[in-house]
Amino acid sequence: MVTFPNLHDFYEDWRKDLISKGVDIRLETEVAEISERSDKGVILQIREKDDVQRSESFDEMIVCVLADDALNLLGKTATWKEKFVLRGAKFYDVCGLLP
Repeated sequence: MVTFPNLHDFYEDWRKDLISKGVDIRLETEVAEISERSDKGVILQIREKDDVQRSESFDEMIVCVLADDALNLLGKTATWKEKFVLRGAKFYDVCGLLP
């Protein structure tokens, strides 16, 4: 994989900015499943580090994961368009291409 210098600093600055705007950032918490999506919001199944699982509701959701992980999370709630786009994502090993 290819990364950028000072990437940790970039994410730390971004984290601080989001927190200053009221965003709740949780570590050691996993979205186990997106169980429902509608005009009324999103219901997620959350698993915490102590393996406790619970439901949480949100108005909106942004999924920032690899395409195949997004498709797994969306599960039965994935639309035909989401399935089409996410299944079309391709991954390449660029290590052999770099000088």
